[in-house]
Amino acid sequence: MKTPEDIRLLAQLRLDEAQVLVTNGRIDGAFYLAGYGVELALKAKIAERLGLPWLFDEKGTDKNDEFLGLRDLRNLVKTHKLILLLAVSGLKPAYDQRKQNEIGFLKYKQLLESWNEGLRYQLPEPVNVVDVQSFLNFLTGPNGFLQWIETN
Repeated sequence: MKTPEDIRLLAQLRLDEAQVLVTNGRIDGAFYLAGYGVELALKAKIAERLGLPWLFDEKGTDKNDEFLGLRDLRNLVKTHKLILLLAVSGLKPAYDQRKQNEIGFLKYKQLLESWNEGLRYQLPEPVNVVDVQSFLNFLTGPNGFLQWIETN
């Protein structure tokens, strides 16, 4: 991952893969990859907002990295916690407002806030395919959550 554009592309790829999985009845994997898509979209936003397009390019050897404290910043944003990434991106106040004002948003709030990378270590639990498909639609639709991240 080198630039916010690269990270956004990876986010879209993870969401496309999630759609393939949900279409083929692999619901838990679809939810897991969808969460990674959101994580990547937030990380692209952070790099952009901070004016550090190379933030995730750890192979880069910019002599200003130490001066700017990028190692510490990179460690902070390596998290998989979506709420923390919302806060670092500056989107948390708008997120909190949206979840208070939009009934439809409340339906997906719990899914967004319950996602974590630790799901990879859990055995699949019964999940409704319709719920995961509608969650993917919520994320990727024309006025979806990823579009909201981009425009806020």
